[in-house]
Amino acid sequence: MSQGEYIEPEVIEKAFALEEHLREPVGPYLNQPNPYAEKGRHLKWLVPLLVVASLINSTNLGNRAAHKSVLTATYNYQAGVTNPIALTEPFESRWQIKRCNINLSAARAKQLD
Repeated sequence: MSQGEYIEPEVIEKAFALEEHLREPVGPYLNQPNPYAEKGRHLKWLVPLLVVASLINSTNLGNRAAHKSVLTATYNYQAGVTNPIALTEPFESRWQIKRCNINLSAARAKQLD
């Protein structure tokens, strides 16, 4: 932030009674008025509004999620068989699946001596 004020070249020429015109400015300078200030003013209210809308939307989607089991199946592990193929019955989900949880459980086998 600058405490100075931007002064047009014509004002300086007049104040110092310059005979030659000052050269044209090249690029913005530190205390030149921000050409995007108006856009920043819009963002002050637009960003919080979009954040609140996004939170409401994600809360609604989370509340409507089914969190229901799509498939439950039991498979037998065969010792000594590497990477057995386990085929499931065809199933269809009525919901758009974004995340899939797979829960595996096994009974502890007796240790052989």
